[in-house]
Amino acid sequence: INQLKEEYGIELIEDIQKYKPYDAIVVAVKHKLFIEELDFKVFKNLMKNQGKPVLIDIKGVYNKDKAQKEDFIYWRL
Repeated sequence: INQLKEEYGIELIEDIQKYKPYDAIVVAVKHKLFIEELDFKVFKNLMKNQGKPVLIDIKGVYNKDKAQKEDFIYWRL
């Protein structure tokens, strides 16, 4: 974590609930933890209630069709 901050100037947060609601969520890693514990229901709970939630999935972890059925605006690289 310290290396991430030193190299990229990014500071990670430990409690994602603390800063909600979010405008968008960016999933940039393919760790098993994200897939198992952070599903669409969790993401919706973290998002603002106005408009469609935005999910940017850099690594293609989540299924696009399922995300869109859950009413997400879904982007994948």
